[in-house]
Amino acid sequence: MATNHESPDWVEQHFPAMDSHAHVALRGTADDMRWAQREIERLEYRWSAAYGCSDVARCNRAAGRSEVAVAGETLELLDAAIAWWRATDGWFDPTALRREDAPAPGCEGIVVDHATSSVFLPDGVGIDLGGIGKGAAADRVVAGLAARGVVAACVSLGGDVRAYGSGHDGAIVTSTSGRRHPVHCGRHHLVDPSTGRAADTGLAAVVVTDHSTERAEVLATAAFVAGRERGADLLARFGVDGWFIPLGAAA
Repeated sequence: MATNHESPDWVEQHFPAMDSHAHVALRGTADDMRWAQREIERLEYRWSAAYGCSDVARCNRAAGRSEVAVAGETLELLDAAIAWWRATDGWFDPTALRREDAPAPGCEGIVVDHATSSVFLPDGVGIDLGGIGKGAAADRVVAGLAARGVVAACVSLGGDVRAYGSGHDGAIVTSTSGRRHPVHCGRHHLVDPSTGRAADTGLAAVVVTDHSTERAEVLATAAFVAGRERGADLLARFGVDGWFIPLGAAA
C-alpha cells in the first residue's frame, strides 16, 4: 500500500552495505527510510559472495557438483550478467574473480534454469555479482520507494548513484581503481578477464551516466577494463555518455 505523503520532509541515512558505503536521502517518512535500508541489506545477503548463506556463495561452493536453488531475483541478475558478458565481448565478466591470477573462465557453461529456479556452475567457475548487484539494488530500491509514494529520492551504493524527483530520473556510476597514481605490483578490484589480474589501463576512473544504475555500472566497469580507446568505442556502441580519468589526473 502506498504511503501518504502530504508534506514530506527530507530524511537521510548513512550505513555500511554491499562492501561499500550506502547513503540514502528521500522525501518521505522514517518508515520509508527503514524500508529502503532493509531492502538494501536483504539484497546484500542474497547476492554478496562474502555471506556463506547467500545465493552466490552457495552456487560457488557447489560448482561442478550440483545445481543450486536460488531466488527468482538472483536468476534475473545472473541472466543479466551473462547477457552483458556477451554484449560487451567479455570486458564485463562476472567470473573474473579478484583472488585468481589466471584468465577468467567466462559464462559459457553456466546454466540458469528458470523451470527449477536453479543455477549450475561448471567446475572451476565462480561468480561475483557485487558490482552489477549494487547497480541492480539501487534501481530496485528507487522503484520500490516510488511505489510507496516517495516523491524524490537519491540512493548511493559506493560509486553507484540513482536519483529521481522533480521530473528527473537517472543514474551516474563511477568505476574506480581506488588509486590516483601508478603503483608497482599494485592490486585493485577491477579485474582484466584475459589475465585475472588487476586491470592496468592507465585509468583512475571511468564515469558513466544512464537511465539505469545497473546498466551504467556494467558499462563503466567494462570501459575501465577495456581501456580508454576500446572503452570509448564500447560506450558509443551503447549510446551512453562517459568520462575517462587518467591516473595522476584525480585530485
